[in-house]
Amino acid sequence: MATRVWKQLFEHREPEELGYRLHQQSVLSEFGQSALEALTLDALLSEAVRLCAEGMRARCSKVLEYSAGRDILLVRAGVGWHPGVVGHATLGTGSDTPAGLAFRTGRPVLSNDLASDRRFRVPKLLVEHGIRRLLNVPVPLANEHAWGVLAADSPDEGAFDEADSEFMEGMARLLGVAIQGRLAQQRFEEQAALLRLSHDAIIVWTAANGVELWSEGAASLYGFTADEAFGRAPAELIRPTYPAPWTDVAKALKTQGGWEGEIRQRRKDGGEVVVLSRLQLVAGPNRAARLMEVNRDITPRKRVEEALRASEQQFRTLAESLPQLAWMADGQGWIYWFNRRWFEYTGTTLEEMQGWGWRKVHHPDHVDRVVERISHAWDTGEPWEDNFPLRGADGRYRWFLSRALPMRDSKGRVTRWFGTNTDITEKQRLEDLQKVLIHEIGHRVKNSLALVSSLLTLQARRLDGTPRKVLEDASSRVHAVARVHEQLSLHGNAPNVDLGPFIQNLAKAIASSAPRHRTIVEAEPAMVSADLAVPMGLLLNELLTNAYKYAYPEGAEGEVRVDGARIEDDRYRLEVADFGQGLPPGFDIAKARDSLGTRVITSLSAQLEGELGTDSAGPGARFILTFPLKARRV
Repeated sequence: MATRVWKQLFEHREPEELGYRLHQQSVLSEFGQSALEALTLDALLSEAVRLCAEGMRARCSKVLEYSAGRDILLVRAGVGWHPGVVGHATLGTGSDTPAGLAFRTGRPVLSNDLASDRRFRVPKLLVEHGIRRLLNVPVPLANEHAWGVLAADSPDEGAFDEADSEFMEGMARLLGVAIQGRLAQQRFEEQAALLRLSHDAIIVWTAANGVELWSEGAASLYGFTADEAFGRAPAELIRPTYPAPWTDVAKALKTQGGWEGEIRQRRKDGGEVVVLSRLQLVAGPNRAARLMEVNRDITPRKRVEEALRASEQQFRTLAESLPQLAWMADGQGWIYWFNRRWFEYTGTTLEEMQGWGWRKVHHPDHVDRVVERISHAWDTGEPWEDNFPLRGADGRYRWFLSRALPMRDSKGRVTRWFGTNTDITEKQRLEDLQKVLIHEIGHRVKNSLALVSSLLTLQARRLDGTPRKVLEDASSRVHAVARVHEQLSLHGNAPNVDLGPFIQNLAKAIASSAPRHRTIVEAEPAMVSADLAVPMGLLLNELLTNAYKYAYPEGAEGEVRVDGARIEDDRYRLEVADFGQGLPPGFDIAKARDSLGTRVITSLSAQLEGELGTDSAGPGARFILTFPLKARRV
């Protein structure tokens, strides 16, 4: 169409008209040259409105830039306008204004009699400048909406025609291409400025021109300054070693637009660095393909990883040398490694045992208990210990003592578990045999003491008076020794005894000899050696027996209380109280040495390194013994 218009002009217009059109062609050529020059965007727009006004012989011209955020057209550049218009004045984008219609439709809008043109609402800006006629054309961008509008505005009489429209459209197309190039350049420079500030090593290069961008991070990592790097090939500077052939990397760049992986590179001083590299094809200002490298130094991390791998290997070597079965689990309890001895004993493979597969070699009578306890350890991070049988490759079960400890990171989080299984089958057999022997010995001692007590009782029945009472007391004390021995035998051969159940069970056994009295026992737990438990038990027997005999009148019923409590300084308080006749006036146990019972109580208290006192229970009597839970004398 443009060719036809210009042909018609040359065929039918006067020489003056032809000169006007030739001048427009000259203006287009001049603007095309300006568009190729390295002008800033503002300078380019100023040149565009100057040449547009000159080519259109219009006193006013403007370039309007669309602002998406405000949905307006801003007067970005212009000639012939009052001060304060350029950079401030705005026009609407609606189709009821000439500029808005051109912007919305993407087509030229021409009006030679603006005052009578019913298509538009004349903007105030045009009224204030007396504009009578105008020609607005959109400024296109490739594959995008219009950037804005180029306008020629005239307050003079005359007429714009189709040829003027063709000239303006040519100007707008040139302007659009130039703007797009400037915007691309601006974006590229902004991105480059940001990249230069990154701590990562960022390099932009082409095969033809070498390095075009060398960030501060790159200078810091590799030791080459930007001046030293510009124009040189990265391979020449940092000599990268890729994990795959370069042809594979190039293929990924071509087909996927990028590649990522670990690369070993060289610094200027010859030292090696390991980087996590991301390669990406990017377009430069002239649409030329460039390769951008973003390289993050992971050398310290790789050194730590290598040290951890070496430590892990040393740890596994040590675990392989252990005589126990050994294994490792992750922080959630998934077992992922067993030592060689495990596989030799069980006859299994890692595929069978990993995760929760280890349950297959557990005895069915114990596996649920083991799973419950070890799951509790996984959940809480507490150390785990248990005893259970494991099936060997020969199908027979052997007992193992199993332990596992959590390994934590610097933040206290469990990262993995290390466990061992120690064969205790022989130890278990010996302990079981020992228990049987202790039980048998205890049974025989108990029977022997009972026999002695019975013989003393039978002998006492043949006597009267003091001799009979002496033999009955002796029989009672032998029987008390038998009771204490029986209670201790319940603890096997344990070196320590819990006073809570020991006092309760012993008091209950003693109370069975005095069924008409009500005995109430409350005793807190506390561990003591068996050597201390024996005299304490005999003393309790004396105090309870005396309460049953003397607290209440013969044949009367009453209550006797036994209270045991742990007190400060790692001591224990034992109290025996009744609510009967009470102690004689002025009774002092330290001076009461007449009866054998009092002498026995005082002697046992001294053996415990304790303090024995009495008190009135109001009514009744109270005997209080305090003694250390650990003997101070050797």
